[in-house]
Amino acid sequence: MPGILIVGNDGVEKRKLSNCLKKSDIPRQRLLPYDLTVATALRLPLPTIAKKAQAVLADVVVFVLDLSQLRSIQVVQESLQSLPVSFFLGKVCFVVTNACQYEEQSTLLDGAFELAHQFNSPLITVDLTSELSLKAVERQLIKLVEINCAMHSSVSPLLLTRTQPTPQELD
Repeated sequence: MPGILIVGNDGVEKRKLSNCLKKSDIPRQRLLPYDLTVATALRLPLPTIAKKAQAVLADVVVFVLDLSQLRSIQVVQESLQSLPVSFFLGKVCFVVTNACQYEEQSTLLDGAFELAHQFNSPLITVDLTSELSLKAVERQLIKLVEINCAMHSSVSPLLLTRTQPTPQELD
């Protein structure tokens, strides 16, 4: 069963994203319907009891960076150290919340971009107060899970990682 593990500070943002993914109709509308498992964690590594569940649940690990909480980036940085290297081949994604409200604190946003670049992983910004934005992130994350579970035969996680533009290409 495909699954997503969402890691980040406890807060409305992580719960809202988790609930959106759990309620999604996208997996049930596929040619081969499936159930999507969504789990949340405050940080990694998971407690010993949950380590076996992590291996089963986590086809994709999503790190939620809430720019309204400085501790959010620190928690993610600490958690990243406990992930196996194999997860950074298309199985990790960063989701940034509250970016619009904290534009003046661009150092936090720069830190999020730096993390994404350092770990060669996608970064998605989302406005959780916007239903449209939330649905867009839902589609992106579910597509990432489907690719990691080989539901799209012509695309692999490694291909996604290799085709991402570098920060220099974006300038």
